[in-house]
Amino acid sequence: MSSNSESPGEQLENLRKIRIEPLVLSRLLAKIGTPVNAGLIEQACLTGQPDDAAMNPADRLGKILAVAQKKNIQVAQLRWDRFDRRHLPALVLYTAAWHSVEHGDEGDVLITGSDGNSLPLPADHLAEAPVLWMRVPAADLHATELLKSGASRLLLAEVLKDKLWLLEALVATLVVNILAVATSQQPERSERLPTFRQSQ
Repeated sequence: MSSNSESPGEQLENLRKIRIEPLVLSRLLAKIGTPVNAGLIEQACLTGQPDDAAMNPADRLGKILAVAQKKNIQVAQLRWDRFDRRHLPALVLYTAAWHSVEHGDEGDVLITGSDGNSLPLPADHLAEAPVLWMRVPAADLHATELLKSGASRLLLAEVLKDKLWLLEALVATLVVNILAVATSQQPERSERLPTFRQSQ
């Protein structure tokens, strides 16, 4: 990966024309717990950012996510020096290209480009570089983490191993409903209760 040869001012001039590469975005989406099929994200990047289209980076990413059917993800654009690093991973502009950025060792950050090569950098090296942060709703993250957990995978594997129980459950439900309907439609028998008179 080449060194950062452009000043932040030069980077910002070209910011509206810089494409977001599918491999970078695909890796980042997987890291934040919302993976997307590689073919779909590639098509979304082609459709959401036509060649030579000049647009705000947050709008660019929003269009790509909409095409990839990830409309519930919120996108924020800010500068690196104003970005809360607890929200990593994110996208950062480095050497005139978008890279994924995540926590590294000993206070460094690790940036990865479309070639898959990762480079550790001191966090302050990014200075005023633009950052795109994606916020995933908590409900989506909870569902994803639940599906990733070993216990839920084991439970699903056991449930789907023998599909006969689905048929048994369906038959049992049907029988119970038929019995409920049959017993509710029987005419009520009126029984005459003895009448007691109070003696005088």
